[in-house]
Order: sequence, then structure tokens, then C-alpha cells
Amino acid sequence: MYQRPTTTRDAISLRTTRPTPRKPKHGRSGVGSKLKSTYSDAARAFLHHKIEEAQVLVEDAFEILHSPASQETDQLATYRRKWDILRITLETTLYTTPVSGSAAKLSRSIANGSSSGAIPRSPSSPRSKSPLDDPLLLSPPSLLGTIHTRSLKLFTPALECPNSRFLPAAVLVALVLASLKLDCPQVGRGMVDDWLTNRDSLGLGSEANARKGTKAEDEREGYEKVVEVYCLHVLPRLSEWEHAKEFLDSELEMRPSKREELIATLAAHHTQSLLPPSPRGSHLQNLDNSVSGSSGAPTPRAVSPAPSSVSSHTAVPNSRSVATLRASQVLPSPLSPSPTPASRQWQPTNRPSSRVPTSLAIPPPAPTLAPQPSSPAQPTILQLLKVVVVPYLRRVNAPVLVLAIILSLVGLASRFGRRPKGGSGAEMARRRLAGSSGGIWAGLIDAIKMSGRGLV
Repeated sequence: MYQRPTTTRDAISLRTTRPTPRKPKHGRSGVGSKLKSTYSDAARAFLHHKIEEAQVLVEDAFEILHSPASQETDQLATYRRKWDILRITLETTLYTTPVSGSAAKLSRSIANGSSSGAIPRSPSSPRSKSPLDDPLLLSPPSLLGTIHTRSLKLFTPALECPNSRFLPAAVLVALVLASLKLDCPQVGRGMVDDWLTNRDSLGLGSEANARKGTKAEDEREGYEKVVEVYCLHVLPRLSEWEHAKEFLDSELEMRPSKREELIATLAAHHTQSLLPPSPRGSHLQNLDNSVSGSSGAPTPRAVSPAPSSVSSHTAVPNSRSVATLRASQVLPSPLSPSPTPASRQWQPTNRPSSRVPTSLAIPPPAPTLAPQPSSPAQPTILQLLKVVVVPYLRRVNAPVLVLAIILSLVGLASRFGRRPKGGSGAEMARRRLAGSSGGIWAGLIDAIKMSGRGLV
């Protein structure tokens, strides 16, 4: 039997060998270059409405993007911030874009030989590929809370609990703008309040020139951008103009020039909001409301069969209950008061769109004639005297008038006191001729009176 000779190559070595460590598939530089090139492609696809391509690139990027190992800034911090902002913008756009009409756009683009139109969304793409399973099943506050919590986990170091202190200002601005786009300013306010509470202070704004360095300047610019969005967009949407002004007046970390600019802009926006709307715009709005009311109510949005769970970091706005909100939406205010029985209840009925609104069928009320005034009564003598004398009395000084009346009464009383008790006209003439009354002027007057009586 042939036996193969043993060689040194076939011999099994019993010497222990140390396993060589496997090199990582991608180094830091390789991952950074890949994320940089892929980000340009994803942004271009998003701008060209290629939703499927953009979403696939976003998912591939976050397969290699994870939370930082420590609080120190690593080489992937910039890409982590850019990709998260792109993901927030993409998901917000998908949530607010209406689904209907996309298939018609696609058919027209195919007929024209181009594929630049909007891509129709199906149950399998692209919303099913979203990291949020299906955003259509979430309410806007729940969607914003889920996105906010995910961003906190992305930027918080791996060994620490999610905290808004590690959230970059640019990502926070993207989250707040998303809340404004979804008409949830109260949720955006909660995000900003949480970030302002947990962040590290930058120092006085007047000492900004003393802190040199790119990092310090970026942090201050990011803080100023957050304050700008918070005071000029979030608080005005909540009609809290006074709170925004007080916040800017008491703020000390911004540069003085930037603070004065924001205060002036806030005052201009507040003044513009106080101006009354144009009558033409309100007339057109009422016309649109009447037309939309006659054509039927809009189709309600699909609601999730199961209630969505709200994260602990979600800021839920203080609003009325759901039952009260539904009741206010179902029961419209009457167009005109009309007597109805107490037991009768309003029941909604489906009306055709061709029917004329009831507000146009109500005839205008007939004008009422005012009663004719009766002929004025003739004024009395006392009223005429008042009309003539009162203006003169108002012009005369009151003390002078009182003094004149008193002197007249005194003179009248003294004259009646000196009047003789009896005697005929001859006796009076004898007394006056005898000089009893005295005085040249009195004698002249008596002579005239006696000549008139025929005594002279």
C-alpha cells in the first residue's frame, strides 16, 4: 500500500498563534467620503421629487451613522447633523403632501415621455419604507414627538440618557419649522423651552468678541437662530407678543446689535398684525366660505384604529377635549335667528352641490317707516324771556349782578320809606316849591312834571 510521505507543509503545527484582528470594512475617512457623496445625491433627488430614491439613500446613510461614543466632537458630527435635517424635511414633506392626484401627474408625464413628475405613492413605497413605519397613522403632535425623540437619541452619547443638551441648534430649528408646517406651534415651543433649559450658557453677548474660535461663533449663531424662530414665528403664532418682547428684553447672551434687530422686527410684525384686514379680502373670503359650504363638507382625514403612544418628550398643546372640538366642528352657527321648538334637534342632511345656499334665499327685511313728528307747540312768554335774558346773564359777572340787584332793592325800599302817607297834588307842589326835596336837578324834574299836570 502506497503511503504518501509526510512533508513539512502537511505537518500540523502545535504552536499557538494569535489571531490577526480584522480591519473594519470602512474607516472614518471612508465613511465620511461616502456620506458626503451620498448626501449630494439624496439632496438632488429630494429637490427633483424623486422620493423613493431620496428615501433609500437616507436609510442607507443611517445604517452607518450612529450615536457618538463620547461628548467629544467626532469626524461624523457634521454629516450626522446634515443627514438628520434632510430626514426631518423629507418626512415632513411626505406627511403634508396630499396623496390624491399623484397618479394623474405620473400618467401625464409618461404620456409626454418624461419621468420628472411626482411619483405615485403605493402601500409598499415610499411611506412603508419610512423609519416611522407609517406616518399617516400618527397625529401631528405624535409624529413630531417621535421625530424629536429619535433626534435626541442620535446626538446623545451612547452611554447617556437622551438629553436636549446635545441637540444641535440647526436640528432644533428644523424640528420647530416642521411643527409650524404641521400647525403645531405649541409642540415647537415645548422643544425650544426644553432646549433652553438644558443647554450650556454661552456667556454675555457683549463679551462675544472675547471668545474667539469657529466653535464658539457657530454656537452663538445657532443660539441666535433658535431665538429668532422662537420669538418671531412660534410665539406670534400663539398670540404671545408680550412674552416674546419680554424674552428679548431680558436676554443677555445675544449680541446687542442682533437683539435690537429682533426687537425692531417683532414690533413691526406686531403692528402689522393689528391692522384691520382689507374689506375686499374679507368679502372674497366670505364668498369662498359660502361656496365651499354649499358644495359639501371636505373629506375627513383617516384616523388610526389604535391610539398612538405619546413619548415622554412630546409637548402636547393645552387645548379643548376631543368631544368639544368635534361638537364645535359638527354644529355650525345659524345664519339668522329663527324661532324653533325646544324639542326639535338639528340633523345633518346631504345636500347636492347645485342647490343654492340658504343664506341667498332669505329676502331682505322690509324697511320700517319712522313715525312723523307732531307739530311743535307754541313757546310761552316765560320761555321767550329765558331765551332772551339767559345769554345776557351768562355774559355778566355773577358778583356784579348780585351787587346791582342788592343796590336796586335798597334804593326801592328807601324810596317807599320816604313816600308821604297822604296829601293831594297841591300839597306835594307846595312842599317841592318850598325846597323840601332840595337840589337843582330835582327842582327841574318837578317843574317839568307839574307843567305836564297843568299846575304851572
